[in-house]
Amino acid sequence: MSWGYHSSELTDISTATPDVFDGAKATAMMLSVVDASYFRVQISGIGKDASNSVGYGAHLHVGPCMDGDKGPVGAHYNTSLDPVTGLPKVISAKTEVWLDFTVNSDGYARTTRNVQFVPEKGNRAIVIHQDPTNPKDGKAGSKLACLPLEIKSHTSAQ
Repeated sequence: MSWGYHSSELTDISTATPDVFDGAKATAMMLSVVDASYFRVQISGIGKDASNSVGYGAHLHVGPCMDGDKGPVGAHYNTSLDPVTGLPKVISAKTEVWLDFTVNSDGYARTTRNVQFVPEKGNRAIVIHQDPTNPKDGKAGSKLACLPLEIKSHTSAQ
């Protein structure tokens, strides 16, 4: 079994004005059992300029959140990395965690996703991007904010 949980203000990694995620708070959780994982992200305090927007892309990234314009360490977490090149062989909602969302008129958003893999334990980040995820290449524009998500693992002795 693996799990992750974090609740705090989002780390601002945007230079955009207005910054709709400035001061927003988020909670992210992940629970994995056997070969599947469930993710849920809730965000509150999103600026009014984002209300009823067309949506934002959000993904699980490798590495922790960083302050300022450095952004998170690493790219999207992907289960199909080529062992020689280190690049993904497949970019899709089956090999990555895509958590796209829209914001309601109260500045609140919630997204959930089930995936058929278990991310390796370690420091990760849920990163919010400026655009919805493009299903062809997994890209979603500039990074706006992130939330740490340390994934832990427990194996029972049998």
